[in-house]
Amino acid sequence: MPQPSLPARAALWAAVLSGLSAPALAAPVRFDFNTAGSPTQATWNPAPLGVGTDGTVSVATVALGGATLDSRDRAGINTDGAGADIGNDGMWRDFIFANGSFNTLPGSGLEVTITGLVPDATYPLRLCAFDESSNISAASAASAGRAADWTTGAESATLVFPSSPDPASLDVYTVTLLGVADGSGTIVLTGIVTATNPDASHNVFLNGLEIGDVIGDADGDGMQDAFEQDIIDADPLDGLVTIHDVLPGDDFDIDGSTNEDEETRGTSPINPDSDGDGVFDGAEDGGGVWVSAAMRGTNPLATDSDNDGLPDGVENRDLPYNPEDPQNQPGSDPNLVDTDGDGSRDLREVSVDDTDPTDPNDVYDPLADAVARFDFNAPGSPVQAGWTAADLGSGSDGTVGVSTEVITGGGAVTLDTRDRDTLTNTDDPGADVSNSDLWRDFVFAAGSFDTVPGSGLRVTLTGLLPLTSYPIRIWAFDDSSNGGRSADWGVAGEAPAATLGFPTSPDPISLLDYFIEFDAATDAAGQLVLEGLVAANLPSTSHNVFVNALVIGAPNGSTLPVITSIEYDPQAGTATVTWTSLPGRVYAFDSSNNLEQWSELSDNVASQGATTSFTEIGLTPADDPRFYRVRVVE
Repeated sequence: MPQPSLPARAALWAAVLSGLSAPALAAPVRFDFNTAGSPTQATWNPAPLGVGTDGTVSVATVALGGATLDSRDRAGINTDGAGADIGNDGMWRDFIFANGSFNTLPGSGLEVTITGLVPDATYPLRLCAFDESSNISAASAASAGRAADWTTGAESATLVFPSSPDPASLDVYTVTLLGVADGSGTIVLTGIVTATNPDASHNVFLNGLEIGDVIGDADGDGMQDAFEQDIIDADPLDGLVTIHDVLPGDDFDIDGSTNEDEETRGTSPINPDSDGDGVFDGAEDGGGVWVSAAMRGTNPLATDSDNDGLPDGVENRDLPYNPEDPQNQPGSDPNLVDTDGDGSRDLREVSVDDTDPTDPNDVYDPLADAVARFDFNAPGSPVQAGWTAADLGSGSDGTVGVSTEVITGGGAVTLDTRDRDTLTNTDDPGADVSNSDLWRDFVFAAGSFDTVPGSGLRVTLTGLLPLTSYPIRIWAFDDSSNGGRSADWGVAGEAPAATLGFPTSPDPISLLDYFIEFDAATDAAGQLVLEGLVAANLPSTSHNVFVNALVIGAPNGSTLPVITSIEYDPQAGTATVTWTSLPGRVYAFDSSNNLEQWSELSDNVASQGATTSFTEIGLTPADDPRFYRVRVVE
C-alpha cells in the first residue's frame, strides 16, 4: 500500500491525535488522605483511609508492625492558628495514621502502594504531614515534633512536623524523594517510626501525597521518560506501549525531525508544526540562513523568526513575489527583516507601500510627488539638499509657505530648536548620511510635556489650491530624547489622524523611518492648519512635540461638496438633500426652480462628518421643478 504524502500523513496524525488519544497521566497527581466523607482539597483526589484513584494512578495504604490504619478529621483545628493557609484546609484538616506506631514499637508505620505508573520510570514524590493536636510529652518538649522515616527503596528521608505553628503552605512539613516504578508501574512507599528521634515518633502520619511528572531515562536511550510517555499516550493504536518502544531515530509525527531531535530542540514530538506557523518542524533548522524550503533557517518555536510581522510559513524564498497576493506570497526571506536591503521592512512593503520586498529598486518614494518639502531646523544650520529651509518652523519655496507656533495647553510652552549635528542623530552604524541634514535638527514645542495635555505645535500651510485634499507627510526623530516621544497629528479642529512616535534608537536609515502620512483638506483660501499634540494614549512618552521635516504631496482632488441624494416626500412637503462633506466645514444651501435665480435657504449648515444633510420644508406642487446647490462658506 503506498504511503500518503508528508502533508497528508501529517493531517492523518492530526486526526489520530485529536480523536483517538488515550488520557495521559495528569502530572502532578495529588491524593488527599482523609476520613470518609470529609472535604477534599481542591484539585486533589480523595483517598479516605489511604485508598483512592484519579482514574489512572491509584494508591492503597496498610499499617505495618502491629499498628492499625486509622484517620482523624480535625475540622478547623489544624488551620485556625496565626498564619494558617485557609486555602489548604481540605488537605491539612484530616489525615490517616498508623495508630499504635509509637517509638516503643520500632518497625511500625505505614505502607503506601502506588500503581498505574509508567514501568521503569522515575517520579518525584512529595509527602505532607501535620497535626497540631499530636502533643509531645514533657520529656520530649525540646524535640522537633513527630517524625517518620520514609523510603522508596531508591531514596530515604525523614518527615518531621511540630505541633505548631500551623502550616502556611504546602512547602512546609513535607519531604520529597524519588521513586522508581517497577516493571508493572508500581512504587511502594514505606514510613516507619523514626530511628533517629524516637521521642518524637508518636504514630506515623500522612495528610497528602503528590506524584510529580515522570523523570529520568530508564531505558537509557538518551530521551527523557516523560518525553517518551507523551508519544506513547498520543495514539493508543500505534503499538507503542512502553518507553522501550519509542526509538530516538523514529519520526512519530512525520515532520522531518526525529524524536531525538525534537527533544533536543524543545519541539513537540506529536505535533508536526510545534509553533503553528505553517512549516513542519523538520524544515525549521534554526540556522538563520535560507537554504531551501526544506532547510529554511527559521526557529521551529517561533511563528515569526525575524520579527518582521510576516509568519515564517508565509515567507518563502522559493516562491516569487506575487503582486496579486503579496500578503500570502511575498517571496521574502523569513530570516531577514528587510529581504532586499532597500531600507524598507518586508511587512511595510507588502502591506503599506505596495512594493516588492525582494527587489531593491522597487521602493516607495515619499518625495516622488512632492508639491513642497520643508526642513525644519535651527537658524543657520545646514538644509537637506533639495528641501526648503524652515528655520524656527517658518519658510517658503516661493509658492507654498509654512509657519509654526506653539499650542500652550495652559502651560509654559515655547517654540524652540535643536541642532544635534552629525555626531548625535545619525552617527550609528547604518545611519543614512545622505539625510543627516534633515535628521540632525528640528523644531519642537519646549514644555509640551505629558503633564500639559493639549500642548504642542500648530503648523500653517498657505499657497495651496483651495478646497483640495493633499497627502501630508511628517518626520520626527531625536536620539537624545530619552525614552522616545509621541504626538497626535491631524487637521486643527478634527480628530487626530495619526500618531507619530519615535524611539531614541536605532537611528533612522532612510525617509521610510519615523514618519506618518495622512490626507488633509485646505479651506476656501488654500490654507491648511495642522496640529501636533502630546499623545493622549501614550502620555509617558509624550515629552515635547517634534517635527524634523514636512512634505506636501500631489493633490488628491477637490473637496468641493457633491450632492449624493435627494429624498422628496410629497405628502410632507419636504426634500432632504445629502452631500459629501469634511469635518469642521460650514456650508451654504441654495434652491432654485429655473437654475437662474437662486434662493439661499441657509448659510450656516455645519458639517455632520463625511456626509451632511439639509431638509427644505413647505414644498408644494408649484415648486416643481426644484434644483439645489451647496457652497463652502468656511
